[in-house]
Amino acid sequence: MSVILGINAFHADSAACLLIDGALMGAIAEERLGDRVKHSPAFPRNAIRKLLDDSGVRLKDITHVALARDPKSNMRFSKKLQ
Repeated sequence: MSVILGINAFHADSAACLLIDGALMGAIAEERLGDRVKHSPAFPRNAIRKLLDDSGVRLKDITHVALARDPKSNMRFSKKLQ
């Protein structure tokens, strides 16, 4: 079984998604959980926790982690929001 955790963090709109055997199980923005800070750049720990809880997957079951390649990709957009 392939379990992929996708993480977008450290720039505007951090989020996480979970795929199991190629099927998208869920995706959620960090701003929808926890302190509900709009366009949060925080590590999406609440989003990850929610995805794992909802799917019944444990952290040790994750086979791959995918991270955004360019953490500065949305910098121009996030500066316009400030």
